[in-house]
Amino acid sequence: EIEDRLYNAARDLALTRDCERALVRLGEYIRQYDQGRHLMEAHFFLGNCAYDTGDFPAALQAFAYVLNQPTNDFTESAAVGAATIAWNDQDLERALDYYRQLEEIAVLQENKLEARIGQMRCLYLLGESQLALPFADQVIEAAGTPDDIRRTARYWRGKIRYEKPAATELILEFRLSDEQVAWATTELETNGRFRQSLDVQAVDRSGAVCAQITMEAYVRLSRDKRGAPAAF
Repeated sequence: EIEDRLYNAARDLALTRDCERALVRLGEYIRQYDQGRHLMEAHFFLGNCAYDTGDFPAALQAFAYVLNQPTNDFTESAAVGAATIAWNDQDLERALDYYRQLEEIAVLQENKLEARIGQMRCLYLLGESQLALPFADQVIEAAGTPDDIRRTARYWRGKIRYEKPAATELILEFRLSDEQVAWATTELETNGRFRQSLDVQAVDRSGAVCAQITMEAYVRLSRDKRGAPAAF
């Protein structure tokens, strides 16, 4: 049919990144077939091409159209595009909405991670630090998190866990349970080292918690010339 030929020609131009021509053809298709069979896909490809040519408002409008349709093969990519545009514009409320939507529908783990990083950033910058905290934990623990973002997440988590100025000097008390000591001993005897994260509260003289700190304990046995444990 004529509709299919017009859409296929426009789609092929978009797939080959001939975006200037694709934008014209996709626009023609959308205008002529406002109830067309390929309307959702046409908006997605129009969004991609608009993004590639730097027309970010048009790209966001097209991606938003896709996201307003029932979940489909293009929803996840449209959510990534919409969230990225809103974040780059520092439209934090809108970006947060798109990152939340992305986390809900993402199949790819890299997109789930991007959604959590985005929510952490947006919530922190919007002043919703306590809501940002669980996302910071997830970002730090995720294997695929880039080093620079993991460092930022650790820094923000440290700031989030700062509760209030201390009225007196602070006291940090470190305690290990018998179970933790037994586990550490087993690890040292078996592997020659152990690593464990511990949560520590900093309290003032009145007992008020002023900060919560995550410490990482790392102990490694050194060896003498014979290979026997010497010290740690």
